[in-house]
Amino acid sequence: MRAEAAVNGHRLYLGAGLDHRAGYVNVDLDPHVRPDVIFDLNVVPYPVRDESCSEILALHVFEHLHVHSTEWLRECYRILRPHGVMRVAFPNMFGLRTRIRYLMGRVDEGLEWHPYHCKLIHWRYFLRLARHIGFDCALEYGPRVRRLVPGGASLYRVVFGLVVGIYIDDSVVKDGIVDTAAMRPIARLGYMDYAVVTPETVFTIPRPEVDAAGRIVPAKANG
Repeated sequence: MRAEAAVNGHRLYLGAGLDHRAGYVNVDLDPHVRPDVIFDLNVVPYPVRDESCSEILALHVFEHLHVHSTEWLRECYRILRPHGVMRVAFPNMFGLRTRIRYLMGRVDEGLEWHPYHCKLIHWRYFLRLARHIGFDCALEYGPRVRRLVPGGASLYRVVFGLVVGIYIDDSVVKDGIVDTAAMRPIARLGYMDYAVVTPETVFTIPRPEVDAAGRIVPAKANG
């Protein structure tokens, strides 16, 4: 299957490696990891039409690419649909292990895909660059959390993020007001209990009022 035919209109996972994810078109240069589509992320433009991908996932691949940061971000912006989402993760440039891997990666710059880090970039610079190109950016920081049971590496993270905007579909806006029930949001009821809000489950809570003298007036029951 041609790369362009396989990728267009889908969620794209760039540099997937062995981390194949369902629901994504997993892209990699190495045929031994059996990606869905093979092409070189260092060579732009990619075989993807303009504004054809709803999501781009790039987890710890950016630092392995020789292509210039600006070129790479512009290419991702080109293929991403309006209101599409791009998620990028790269290591802390101030970490000692990151700096060592970077120095090791500079030994041979002739490799098509570099097994080590080829660039160091600060997250503030990356965000400024992405915003300049046209992205709405938010920083997510995910420190690892220790396991409750001793032994082994932690698989848990706490994610801190910044909401830069909320998209509301026109279909849930009635007479200029957002119809919460039509959105069918998920409501948290307890530690492990959740429910879906529907028109049948929406209700009004009577709230007390305060009179002119500052006294609380008991709320009236519905009906």
